[in-house]
Amino acid sequence: MRFEINKGTVSRYYIDGYMDHLKNEITISAKKSETAKVVDSISDLLFNNGVDFSTCSKIGIALEEVLVNVASYAYEDEQGSIVIEYELVTSPSKEISLTIIDSGKEFDPLAKEDPNIVTLYEEKKIGGLGIYLTKQIMDEVSYERKDGKNILFLKKRI
Repeated sequence: MRFEINKGTVSRYYIDGYMDHLKNEITISAKKSETAKVVDSISDLLFNNGVDFSTCSKIGIALEEVLVNVASYAYEDEQGSIVIEYELVTSPSKEISLTIIDSGKEFDPLAKEDPNIVTLYEEKKIGGLGIYLTKQIMDEVSYERKDGKNILFLKKRI
C-alpha cells in the first residue's frame, strides 16, 4: 500500500495537551483498498485531540464515502491518485476541514438531487446515499472544477 505524507506544513501548538492547529496533506493511489488507512488516520487524529468517538465515526463515514466514490469512478481504467488536504483547528473553536482533490473525469457530486430515502428503502436499492450522508454529516460541502481537477471541500465544526 502506498501512503505518503506530502510537502504539507505541519504546525503544532499545544494547549492543555492538545494540538491547536495542524495542517497537512496525504496522497494515495485511487484504489478502494487504500482509503481505509486515510480514514483511520484522520479519525485517530481527531480522537487523539479530544473529539468524541461518535463525531470521529461520522466524519470517517463522510470521508470514506467520498474517497470510495473517487476510487470507483474518477479514473475508469487508468491509474490515478487522490490528494487529501486536512486542517484541524482546536482553538478558539474546533473544526476539521478536508479537501479531496483528483484529476479524474469531471464530476460534481453536489449537482445531483438528494435521493428519496423512503423510495430507496421500499425498492431495497443498495447505494446512492453516500453524498447525501456526507452532506448530512458535514456542516459545509462545496465542489469546484479547477485546472482539470475535481476539488471537494468538507468542513465540520466539532
